[in-house]
Amino acid sequence: MGVTIVKHNQGMQFTAENRGHKILFDLPKDIGGTDAASTPPEVFISSLGACIGVYVVGYCERHNIAYEGLTIELFWEKADNPARIDQIEIQLKFPKPVPADKKPVILKVANGCLVHNTLMNHPEMTVTIAD
Repeated sequence: MGVTIVKHNQGMQFTAENRGHKILFDLPKDIGGTDAASTPPEVFISSLGACIGVYVVGYCERHNIAYEGLTIELFWEKADNPARIDQIEIQLKFPKPVPADKKPVILKVANGCLVHNTLMNHPEMTVTIAD
């Protein structure tokens, strides 16, 4: 089981720690933060893009497909009632043309990353207040 610890720093800043690695979160100034770091939704979207990247690069390495300089662009929109990210469009931009016969497989690999699968298969979550 993985463990992530998120601690409040000050104002709207938090730090998440995973295996000794830290990620800073903040909000933009216009909504009460200091804009010192990405917002939680931005990091969430970034995590999806990085996860897709890891899976795609792994596949490309095994199949001799050029990937150096790969960019994953994620375009997303928020919705209300309830507040959430409602739409995500993901574009993989390769440095060189991808062979036509490899495109469907690469898309399948991208759609099979852990974060993508988690979103598609709604994890069970509980929130409690510790004693």
